[in-house]
Amino acid sequence: MPNFKNISALCSVFKETDTKEFESSLNSIINQSLPPKEIIIIIDGIISENLYETIIRYCESYRIKFFRLDQNKGLGNALSFGLRKCNYKIVARFDTDDISLKERFKKQLNFINNGWDLVSSAVVECNKEKKNKKKPTYHLKTFSKVNKEITEDDLILRNPINHPSVMFNMQKMILFNKTYNQKMRKHQDFLLWRELKLDKKVNFKILHISDITLIMNSKNLIKKRSSLKSFSYELLLFYYSFLIKKRFDIYIKLAICFLIRILGIYISLFLYKFIRTRFLIHKVINIEPIEEINSILKNM
Repeated sequence: MPNFKNISALCSVFKETDTKEFESSLNSIINQSLPPKEIIIIIDGIISENLYETIIRYCESYRIKFFRLDQNKGLGNALSFGLRKCNYKIVARFDTDDISLKERFKKQLNFINNGWDLVSSAVVECNKEKKNKKKPTYHLKTFSKVNKEITEDDLILRNPINHPSVMFNMQKMILFNKTYNQKMRKHQDFLLWRELKLDKKVNFKILHISDITLIMNSKNLIKKRSSLKSFSYELLLFYYSFLIKKRFDIYIKLAICFLIRILGIYISLFLYKFIRTRFLIHKVINIEPIEEINSILKNM
């Protein structure tokens, strides 16, 4: 069995990145019980002076490197560039508005060292919009209530992987020349995991663990997912997925998504909420470690 010890943590920032949320997210990575050996930040195009100064300040105190891209070409392009800057084979992704629990990296690396190529986990979704007078909502989003391998069939009609929670081994990706699709501004993670899993030569082993390792900021998530712009990238996602493996159940999902979009944005929102509530997320009940999660949620 492998014995990896060093981790590269990778994220991308752009003009809409919230500086306060970014600091909280970065602090949760720095303060891991098993901290990463390096943190790689990709600056995707022009960002605010405040955000840039924050990055510089952190670079002076921690093992953080940043690289600038002159033009914003989307997350897929930024992450593909970022992987080439990582010095270690084990890469942990994090989004700049999410909070990683303290034991996240330690738990995930243990499974990587037991032969898994990618480890995802359950997350708590926190919807705490500033303009929303309603109380914040919290949900547990998990593929399975027990540790479970994610199979090829699991990846066809839905994305069972909570992308901000992933840690993966780049060895097979490098060997088979796999990386994020640079044309994808959305769903780039999902497409990469599909490509790695559906290609039999790669034999990529993906594990979902039932432990919660992340608090995921889900503000505006439903609105973004149900937009026509999001649908245009879903078209690309299904197109590339069909090229990887010609399965007609992909077209069935595409037809359903298209019908949802043409029904209108408000009906679309209702249907998306219904599907998420019934099949993808669960109310937060008896979550461990509840004390750490509650402490984080109070400060989000």
